[in-house]
Amino acid sequence: LVLSGVASFLGGYSAIWALSCPPPSILQILSYLSLAIAVPAAMEAAGKSVRSVAIASASMLSSAANSTPELYDGISATLAQAMDAALATGNAKAMNNVAEGCARLAVQLRDSTRVRAILSAMAMPTLQRARSALDAMVSSSGMDNSGVAASQMEAASQVLSSCLGVLREIIRFCDEPPKGSGDVHILSDVLTAAWPLLNDISSQQCCRAND
Repeated sequence: LVLSGVASFLGGYSAIWALSCPPPSILQILSYLSLAIAVPAAMEAAGKSVRSVAIASASMLSSAANSTPELYDGISATLAQAMDAALATGNAKAMNNVAEGCARLAVQLRDSTRVRAILSAMAMPTLQRARSALDAMVSSSGMDNSGVAASQMEAASQVLSSCLGVLREIIRFCDEPPKGSGDVHILSDVLTAAWPLLNDISSQQCCRAND
């Protein structure tokens, strides 16, 4: 409960941190919250606070990274840490909050090549989990109609659904067009990696709940 309270406090004063803390301190706050996500009692509070701090500090971190390019590495590592921590919980609310915050911070950064790499680093573990869940669903659908198969199917479908929710959060905040006529869209790598999975989901009978 104490850790949950600390996480809520950090999120509640996110605007103050963005105005008064230097970029390394903001990244340290996000890293602390990422560690807190692993504690069940603080999981959802920490996820909400990652979202709040990331959104509040996005503009400041973007300006700082523009003048200090090496800061991109710290931002990338911190966002990947937060996303990995949220995915490890399996909690859809925490995962979606962290994905939203990280995506909204990333899209504010001005180096589109770096942004594309950051979004890919965020999305790839999600896509891997989704692929594993889909494989488990297909395997379970081929088993005898038993309680074990039904339980495995339900668990895998929940994981797949939560992973697709994370992918949705990443995509919906990154819909702005490329900044230059020759630029590649910041979501190009994510969508290229996601398409085979989405195509397989659409073709699997076990994913058609209403058929």
